[in-house]
Amino acid sequence: DSLLRAYHSFLKNLTEPPAAMLTQGMRNFCRNLSGQKHEEKETLFTIMKSYIASTYDAVRAHALWKDQMSSGGGDEEFLVRRSLESFIYGQCRSHIDNYLYDGPTQDKEKDWQERVN
Repeated sequence: DSLLRAYHSFLKNLTEPPAAMLTQGMRNFCRNLSGQKHEEKETLFTIMKSYIASTYDAVRAHALWKDQMSSGGGDEEFLVRRSLESFIYGQCRSHIDNYLYDGPTQDKEKDWQERVN
């Protein structure tokens, strides 16, 4: 699958020494995100979208991805963007799940499960 290959290539690039600053920035973002309380769910989504957009711009300009982005056209750019999104969401998943799966949501799920059974 082309997306899986692109994701593995993205991860490999993140382990290269020239990507250290980019990787450290992602680590700091995920760490800071998990330490914050968000009053509204929209705030969390806005923060995530904004960070991914700015990081994608940095990835596009980075030497490790520059050839890949210019040679592949729209498909390659799409795959790099999806890889970045998957990586960031994967790293922040526990925080997102804890945030979204709050008490009222758990109660709704219990009610739904009781109705189904």
